[in-house]
Amino acid sequence: MVGLDHPGVYGVCTFPGLDPHHIRTVGAGGGDELENIIALCRCHHDMAKTGQIPPEVFRAILTHRYGYRYQ
Repeated sequence: MVGLDHPGVYGVCTFPGLDPHHIRTVGAGGGDELENIIALCRCHHDMAKTGQIPPEVFRAILTHRYGYRYQ
């Protein structure tokens, strides 16, 4: 979950379950490829949907963890 690999970003989550989240929304041209999706707990998913966690944070996590490159 977000926070486990990035201490100090949003801390360790205690909410159960995961939701898929599109980093770039489908409405903005994002697709369902793995590079555009991150699994978040319900709390962090809601924060991402309202812009409290910007897409750049998720891109940085996925780039660091899996080596994805974003344009």
